[in-house]
Amino acid sequence: MKIKDSDFEWLKEKISAKVSEIDFETNGNGIEVAMKKYNWTKNLTRWQIFHSVNKESNYELSKRLYQYLNDKHIETALIKIIP
Repeated sequence: MKIKDSDFEWLKEKISAKVSEIDFETNGNGIEVAMKKYNWTKNLTRWQIFHSVNKESNYELSKRLYQYLNDKHIETALIKIIP
């Protein structure tokens, strides 16, 4: 992965917190519920979570990560966080 270890851990913390929030609201099945409800693929679900966290953090994810990464690099990190 091209993402720096410190940025990966930071991203993982932010994304995992959002996934936990979604799971709490759906009794532990958040990702699957969202995929069925909105007819999303797993990849689209990852990106929707990323964009949700990004917006809630005043676009800090974009500001920090897109300085040196592109979408494919971020997607690789997201796949590791949400397999």
